[in-house]
Formats: sequence, C-alpha cells, structure tokens
Amino acid sequence: MNKTIEKADTDVISVIDEFDYSTQSDSYNKSFIAWRKNKKNPYAYNFTLHKKESVYIDGKGFVNDSAADAEASVMSRLLSLIGIAMLIIVAIENVFGMVLVQILDAVGVDVHNAFFNSVIYGGCREVAMVLIIITSLKLLIPMIIMRTQLRMPLKNSVPFTTKNSLELIAAIAAALIVSVIMGIPDVFYSDSAEVYEFFGQYNADMSPWGQDEFLIYSFFDVIVVSVLFEILFRGAMFTALRQFGDIYAIVITSVVSGLVMQDLDAMPGVMAISVIASIGMLRSGTILTPILVKIVYKMYMFALAIFRMSDADIMPLERSAFMIIVFAAGIVIFALTLVPGKLREERFFAKYTCHIPRKGQVHVTLRVFIFTASVSLCLLVAVMSAVLHI
Repeated sequence: MNKTIEKADTDVISVIDEFDYSTQSDSYNKSFIAWRKNKKNPYAYNFTLHKKESVYIDGKGFVNDSAADAEASVMSRLLSLIGIAMLIIVAIENVFGMVLVQILDAVGVDVHNAFFNSVIYGGCREVAMVLIIITSLKLLIPMIIMRTQLRMPLKNSVPFTTKNSLELIAAIAAALIVSVIMGIPDVFYSDSAEVYEFFGQYNADMSPWGQDEFLIYSFFDVIVVSVLFEILFRGAMFTALRQFGDIYAIVITSVVSGLVMQDLDAMPGVMAISVIASIGMLRSGTILTPILVKIVYKMYMFALAIFRMSDADIMPLERSAFMIIVFAAGIVIFALTLVPGKLREERFFAKYTCHIPRKGQVHVTLRVFIFTASVSLCLLVAVMSAVLHI
C-alpha cells in the first residue's frame, strides 16, 4: 500500500512541495506555505498537476497544463506590482514633491524649488518638513499597496525570530566593510550630503548638533527611512519573490532598491548593501538584520557628510583615519564571528526547482512592460540628474 502511494506521489507535480523549507523557522515555513496555497492569491505560485491528467480545450484538444507557464504568469504579475511601486516612488519624488513645494510656496511657506531642479531650499524647518513628507509618502504608499495586494502574513513580511545571532553580527560587519569600499566616491561628492550641508549652513560655527531641524531630519533619514525601506524591500518584495528562488529574489530586490535612488553615484552602494541585507536576513531569519545593516550604511554616509561640512585643514586626514578604523573594525568583527565555526556550515539558499530555465527567468523579467518601463525611467532620471546636475 505504501509503495502504491509513493508511486502515485511521483506522478504529481506540486511546486509548493518542491520548494526547500529547511532554511527558515517552522513558524515562518507554515505561514509561507499557507500563503502560497491560497488559490485566490494571484501572486502565489501554487501550481499542482497530476502528470497523467489532461484538460480538453475546444480547438486544441487534450492539453497538459505547464508549471513553466504558471511560473511565468505569477512572476509577471508580481513584477508588474513591483514596477507600479517603482513608478509611485519616482512620481512622488519628482512630480508630487515639486507640486507640493510650489503649492506651499504659493501660500507663503518659506520653501522653494526651480521648475527643472529637484533641490529644495528655503527655511530650515520648512525644508525639513517637506523632505520628511515626501520621503515618507514615497515609501509608505508603495508599502501599503504591496501589503494590500500580496496579503503577506506578518510572520513572513516582518519575521523577528532569530536563528543565529552570529549571522546578524556578521552581516553588520560586512556592511561596515562594504560601506567603506562603496562609500569612497562619496568622499569626493555626494548628492545626499547636500541635504546635511543645507542644515549646516544655518550654523556659522558648523556645529549642527544644536540645531533641532538637523537632528530631527538626521534621525528620520538614518533610522525611520531605514526601517520603512527594509520593510518594503526585504519584507514585502523579497519574501514574495522567494517563490522563484532566493538568488532571483536577491538580484531583483537589490537592483530595484538601487534604481529607485535615481542617483548614479548612490546606486552601486545601495545595491551592494541590499545584497548583504538579503543574505543576512536569510541566514539570521530576522528582518532586524537588514534594518540594522541599512542603519549602519546610513550612519556611515552620514558621518562622511559631517566630515565634508568641516572647514578644518586636518579634515581629510581625520576622514581617512575614520574610514580606516571602520574598515578594520568590520574585518575584525567579521573574523571573530567565524571563530565558533557555526557560520556558513548550514545551507541558507533554499533549493529551488525552476521550471523556467535561468535564461527564461531573465526573458520573462524583461518582458514585463511595467517593470522594464519603471527600470528605464529610473535610469533616465538618474542620467539626467547626473548630466544636467538637477
């Protein structure tokens, strides 16, 4: 009897059962499986077929459903949703933000911008308020849309169960190392540093720590934005994309997170940190890892901006010493996490049966119009900003 059952099972294709759930906690896996099994969920890849069964279609005769077709269909829908989220981010930052500033300027608020210039200037408090509003909306609205559409359980979108605390520490150490390497261009120039310089100019002694607006915006940019950013990208996008393999999820979320910056200088660093954040979450099991990785990266860039605001002749030397210390600290901490010998022994990339060949995944991705259009738009805005300095 058991042999009969085993033989029957080999005739059934179930993409949910084919997925490797050994890399995450039991509670995570049960919740993820339940989400994928919902037949009414258009973003869940849950194809099941008995190999000996066929379906009759008028004009075509008896045909077999294809797991590859189902995979491509769900992948396309999910990428379309991600493309919409990207368009919203670009629209809020470049259109809504400009309109908001024009409206506030018209009613007498001390905040202004040029028509073909994204730089906001005016009163310190007013600029901080506008920047916080724009940044909050461009992350919150896509997050709400994706959560509403995906209906991803909180156990999966914001997992807090830590499998191995050493992996969290290792990810932070890797973030320190990569931050120094990828932050080298920011030593010479950084668009983000202009915001801090704007607040710094209100203090003649270049001591921004006593300036309320500077402190509020810094806390918002380093802490709040990092949390919102990671819940959107690692919590919503990454978890849903895991259905098509962890590597595919890492690549897509890393590329998208870099592109939405719309800044050619910032893209490489954000993409590299995104890779560390994704791998760190897979290895540690908790979303706290990518959040802390993002905060570390933001704090490092914030420190470089503070150095740049200084007029001291010794500043370049102090900045170089700071970079060396951070890099060395990252190396030492990462090395220490290897001492227990528990790191990198267990598999952290889930085994995935891809019914579409790897090249086919690329083809399906590029064929999704809304996604490719959003990618192209982000690149176009980034190039225009670099060339026209807007």
